[in-house]
Amino acid sequence: MRSAEGCEVKLSVRASKDARIYVIGITDDGATVLLPNSFH
Repeated sequence: MRSAEGCEVKLSVRASKDARIYVIGITDDGATVLLPNSFH
């Protein structure tokens, strides 16, 4: 993934129990669900 400034962002998540994880991008214009998405 790339941030608005073009810097690479890496994210690692480990859950100790079954879970649903969402990644949300927040900007001045609002919020967008980045993951899960139709490409994942």
